[in-house]
Amino acid sequence: MKELVQHFLTNNMEEVVKKSLKNCHCKGLYSIMLLDSPGKTIRLYVATPGNEMWKNSPNHSFSDDMSIGFHPHHCDLKIVVLHGALFHWLVTEVPGNNIKRFKYDSKIKTGKIKFISDGTTSLTTDKAGFHKEGDVIHLAAASIHTVCCSVNQVTAWMVFEGKSDPNYKPVCYSNHDLTKADFSELYQPMTKELILATIARVDL
Repeated sequence: MKELVQHFLTNNMEEVVKKSLKNCHCKGLYSIMLLDSPGKTIRLYVATPGNEMWKNSPNHSFSDDMSIGFHPHHCDLKIVVLHGALFHWLVTEVPGNNIKRFKYDSKIKTGKIKFISDGTTSLTTDKAGFHKEGDVIHLAAASIHTVCCSVNQVTAWMVFEGKSDPNYKPVCYSNHDLTKADFSELYQPMTKELILATIARVDL
């Protein structure tokens, strides 16, 4: 993976800088866009110390506001853990009323972020657990999941996107009222220097 990352940085740095984001989805999570191409997009995510992803673990998500709600994707994904340990939590929607459901506009896809309440529902766990360096997670577009990792460590994973799912619906599930959330500190641009420093932290 190091050679792949370095290839894009050497040959595509201007676009990498243009499309990369600090505090992507939550504070302390960086999204480094290596290749932005429909059906072939490649992102490197790095969670830095102090990140808020710990709020999405089963131990915290229903006593603290989740930082990244459960969600499906517009395409199939392959997730490759590169550094540290990533907790992956896969769920299914079932009848009930213990979690809030929202429709939303994605900041990454539409340039704005907006959540609209869509009632309440319930979720049941299908699979949950930690994945170590080298592990690969194959995720169908319609699968509903979230991820978390340690607040004190650096964690990195690569995401490879496939073709778009024509049946995709932008929905999100959270114990947090996302219609009232403050997103002003999220989705900030990254400089070339910050990108290089972030990648160096995970030896890529």
